[in-house]
Amino acid sequence: MLRSKFLKPLAIALVIVVVVFGVYAYFQNAAKAAGITVLSDQMTTHRVSVAAGHNIAFRVSSTGALDEGDYIKIDFDYNDLFAFGGFSGLNNPDYIEVATSTDYSTWDAAFGMDTSGDCSPASDTIDWCTSSDYIWLKLGANIVVHDSDYIRILIGSYATGGPNTDDIITNPSSSGNVTMDIRTYDEGSITMIDEGKIGLYITNDQVTITGTVDPSLTFEITSDGMVDTTTCALGTLVSSGVSTCTYYVGVGTNALTGFVVNVEDVSYDNTLAGEGFTANLHTSRINDVLDGSVTAGAEEYGFTMNAPTDPVATVTAGYIYPTTVKVPASATLVISESTGPYNYTSDTTTTDCTMVRHLASVTTMTEAGYYTQTVRYTVTGNF
Repeated sequence: MLRSKFLKPLAIALVIVVVVFGVYAYFQNAAKAAGITVLSDQMTTHRVSVAAGHNIAFRVSSTGALDEGDYIKIDFDYNDLFAFGGFSGLNNPDYIEVATSTDYSTWDAAFGMDTSGDCSPASDTIDWCTSSDYIWLKLGANIVVHDSDYIRILIGSYATGGPNTDDIITNPSSSGNVTMDIRTYDEGSITMIDEGKIGLYITNDQVTITGTVDPSLTFEITSDGMVDTTTCALGTLVSSGVSTCTYYVGVGTNALTGFVVNVEDVSYDNTLAGEGFTANLHTSRINDVLDGSVTAGAEEYGFTMNAPTDPVATVTAGYIYPTTVKVPASATLVISESTGPYNYTSDTTTTDCTMVRHLASVTTMTEAGYYTQTVRYTVTGNF
């Protein structure tokens, strides 16, 4: 009974001594820790749930030198103390690059990185190891950070050889403030040397700017590139020569993939025929050219085209000057440009127009009369 009476106070006293000693030891270690300053983390993006690269920089204290076996610890979300706060992918950061500087403006060559990922660096390298909470960097032999040095840690696409696809540290799934905690430790006693914090913010960091350009399509038929026309006069047809008339087809558009122009003969029986030509009326007509060329003294009629030269468009094969053919009886593609926009300036020159020639010749036996044909062009912009 007496023993029990004295043992209980003794046990309580021992517990108090242990607690006091532990608190004293904690504050002794804390007192040794100096401050990391000039901290920053430039991220490739602050967007929620999106992988980001990190350019972390800071300055160790005037007593913050590091050498073989020492550690740098990066806690990506100190807000949750020792619990992970929403970043993911820290268990395999892929690309890390570490360098130092004495003035923050000129960085020394990056230290070699041991990629084993188990904090067992070979000589002259730094190795990393992680948990779901932190990234640890351990310095190998011959790696030295001097007092008051700046340290830059590049992770993901910021590091040499790290394309954007290797930004695998993913931001938290909700927006808000995040505190990154950086500490350095002495290996021998696991004593914290320096500590500092960086404020980050996870949010939507993009602004989408929108605008609309209205579609545009210009189409003109002119006599000389400037004066609109609806006629093409062959004049008096003679057997001693070839009669010719010309006009120009101009197209302009801001369509992404250019335009096409179709042509068709919309007159009765699809040829150059005597006025009033129908199945029961006047039977005169000029024969369609068949051999690709209208020849004086033969009864022939057709048309041909020269493509624009500035800018260039394409005339369909078989319609290119000097080949002369019948005007198609149904809508047929004759002019096109597959890349746009295509610049046509109205009322200027003919270089941006397609020149169209109609040619006719007759014999002494061609019936007298007034001959006519109606040709229709349609243009389509490929927006």
